[in-house]
Amino acid sequence: MTMTDKERVEEMEEHINRIDEGDLTDRGKMLEYRHLAYKLLKIASEQADRAEELERDYYVLGYEQMQEIDNELDSLRNQNKRYRDFINTLEQLICPNCDGWEEYRAKHCHVCEGTRFIYVKYDEEE
Repeated sequence: MTMTDKERVEEMEEHINRIDEGDLTDRGKMLEYRHLAYKLLKIASEQADRAEELERDYYVLGYEQMQEIDNELDSLRNQNKRYRDFINTLEQLICPNCDGWEEYRAKHCHVCEGTRFIYVKYDEEE
């Protein structure tokens, strides 16, 4: 079972407390402290590397997500433009009922009421 960095630091803290309480000579304490300081520096270095890696991943992921959002937004804008263009073509269509009729006869068309066009109105939400 692998120990977490927190568990390793807690173990070193306990070890430091035992060194302080023990009967080691000053040289023995110094060597133990030096060894533990090296371990702590190693853990700190590993954590700094991991933090840097996580930051890099965060920025890369953030950039990729922004790209996806931009692409989706462009797609929605294009789709919206197509819909608007389609709506604009629907707003005034030649009446299929009287298309090709003579003018005097088209004036009596019951579909377009003699205008020869079918108007479609859409309420735009604000």
